[in-house]
Amino acid sequence: LLSHGDEGIIFGTNGPVDLKKLTGFFRGDYCRSLTGKPKLFIIQACRGTDLDCGIETDSGAEDDMACQKIPVEA
Repeated sequence: LLSHGDEGIIFGTNGPVDLKKLTGFFRGDYCRSLTGKPKLFIIQACRGTDLDCGIETDSGAEDDMACQKIPVEA
């Protein structure tokens, strides 16, 4: 899924959709043919208006003075 969102929801064409409701359709008690099968959801969506400050990495060359930040979820 690729959309905008907020904490726990994504925005669809008809309004916000709760992620738990969306993924619930794939649970074994709702769809018996998927029982015991792995499920993978790839969701690219923002989770609100706050910026992710990221973290500083400690990998790279010792003489590398540039400070790099990567997203916390990376």
